[in-house]
Amino acid sequence: MQKLGNLRLKGHPESFQLGDAGLVLINVPDAGEIVAVDLGTQRIQSHWKNSGASANFPMALDRQSGQLFVAYRHPAQLRILDSRTGAVKSSAPCVGDADDVFYDKASKLVFVSGGEGYIDVFRGSTLVNHIATRKGARTGLWLQEEKKLVLAVPARGGEQAGLWVYGM
Repeated sequence: MQKLGNLRLKGHPESFQLGDAGLVLINVPDAGEIVAVDLGTQRIQSHWKNSGASANFPMALDRQSGQLFVAYRHPAQLRILDSRTGAVKSSAPCVGDADDVFYDKASKLVFVSGGEGYIDVFRGSTLVNHIATRKGARTGLWLQEEKKLVLAVPARGGEQAGLWVYGM
């Protein structure tokens, strides 16, 4: 492995999603934007500024439909953007302190895990389930083939830390 380039950003990068034709979408919450980068040329193609929301940490991409699912912390909401233009198509309130967003291709469901103590499940921008977890449990892993969500749960109030597994 060797370093092939250095792309300067206006802040700390968070989530990365691989779009069409080598385009990488990068959440840059410090700069209040999402950046679209062409990996081939290592150049920024566009900056999509956040409007009316901030702290955009997690995101997921449905490459087939071109929908980019971005969770914001202030205010707590899930936005669906056009992954080619950055245009906001819809939005809905979601769990606070969002840390991960996952998209399941088969069911077309979006899962948002947040430190507020819930997993929110969406179909598009419609909330279909609000599952109680534990405050601070926000980091997860979606196992696509197994249809399972693994949630890292911190020790709180005398309860042990652990991994909680949710299945479909």
